[in-house]
Amino acid sequence: WFKIFTYVLNPAMVFGGYNSDSAIPVLMCNDDSLRVESLYYWGQDRFSGTPFMLASLFHQVTGFFWSPSALAVCQVAWAMLSVVVMWRWSGRIAPALLWAGVVLIGSWHGVLFDISQPYGWQVTWLFLAAMVMTKQLEGGSWRGGGLLAVLTWQTHAANAMSGTWLLALSVVEVLFAAGHRKRVALTVMLPLVAGIGLEAIVRGIDQVRFKMGHGYSVATQMQLSLHDLDRFYGMMLAHFSAWHVAAIVGCAVLGVAWLRWQTMPRWLVYPAVWAVLNMLQPPLVKHIQDNEVAPRYFTVVPVVAP
Repeated sequence: WFKIFTYVLNPAMVFGGYNSDSAIPVLMCNDDSLRVESLYYWGQDRFSGTPFMLASLFHQVTGFFWSPSALAVCQVAWAMLSVVVMWRWSGRIAPALLWAGVVLIGSWHGVLFDISQPYGWQVTWLFLAAMVMTKQLEGGSWRGGGLLAVLTWQTHAANAMSGTWLLALSVVEVLFAAGHRKRVALTVMLPLVAGIGLEAIVRGIDQVRFKMGHGYSVATQMQLSLHDLDRFYGMMLAHFSAWHVAAIVGCAVLGVAWLRWQTMPRWLVYPAVWAVLNMLQPPLVKHIQDNEVAPRYFTVVPVVAP
């Protein structure tokens, strides 16, 4: 904790000179009005503006002025909430402590704890959604289903890959279940689809609003491209150390074992599957290929895989 808060309380270390990408969330937090455009990062639809909209409401009610460091501390605190979620999800303190150690000691702080990036927000949304999804699979309620839909919405808004990871896990749960368990798994899939659908609607409204009000499109082009994949996957692997590659292989083994025996705890398997999918998906997207398969698109891999 001392290391992290010393890190984030020094803006020069956190923001690398405080660039324009970092300035936009701070401006959003200190906005004196509520606007549709604030549902997503201003000028783009690349990640949710929910944290900044809530911070803006706090600013309007209290007059508090958000500095870059104040916002960074909130992002770190939110990301570290995932440790508590892991504790509740697994029912054990050891996995939570291990997760805390990985987050605090990891080498990708520069991206994970960057207010111009979604990953510090994404991780906790993802853990919350997965925990509620697990509870629903074990015997949930309609309230739990509603909560899962909202969490899926925010998870997918934070990063458009996240919702597909949850949905992929849900499909596997349906395929490998039988009898009553299959019906339960199908029921759990509904709020996931609803949450992803709601995010698509809200994103569409934001895109139309920007187009009408500002005269340009903020829609990120997400076409798949299968051209030159060997080069793009090679560029992706170059971002990881041998330790990260070993951890990813371990995650893949966990995923295969889960498919084979279906006896492993979900709190262990789900994050492993996320890491594998986060490694496989980005190089297929043309927008990411155009950005030279930058390391930031794989942040969940080195954070979660170990």
